[in-house]
Amino acid sequence: MTRIKVAVAGAAGRMGQEVVRTVAEQEDMELVGAVDPNREGEDIGEVVGLGPMRISCVPGIRDLASDRPQVLVDFTHPGVVKANAVTCLELGIRPVIGTTGMTRTTCNSWTTSRARRRSGCWSPRTSPSVRCS
Repeated sequence: MTRIKVAVAGAAGRMGQEVVRTVAEQEDMELVGAVDPNREGEDIGEVVGLGPMRISCVPGIRDLASDRPQVLVDFTHPGVVKANAVTCLELGIRPVIGTTGMTRTTCNSWTTSRARRRSGCWSPRTSPSVRCS
């Protein structure tokens, strides 16, 4: 079985920790990276209470390049989420955005010719309905 390689931005935050724990439990997913500049260098497994996972928190998405995630789940904040999404798209990583506090107009303004060739998901309320583009 091929496993989906997942990284989490905002990994040490309340929702980010839940995502880390959930991904770690999945048989078809592999946690390969954690982005949280406030916990740089710390093992994310220790941060979330799972014990050592040998995955150190890094300060930014570009620092994940060697981990080669296919998907990045973003639970950060509105001030950085646009830059995170654009960086993901530039690197060929599919962003899944759960960050709240953004409007549809804000997200629609991100569309660039480069981004149109890639896809991601934006689900700011983490409800059963998800906006995928």
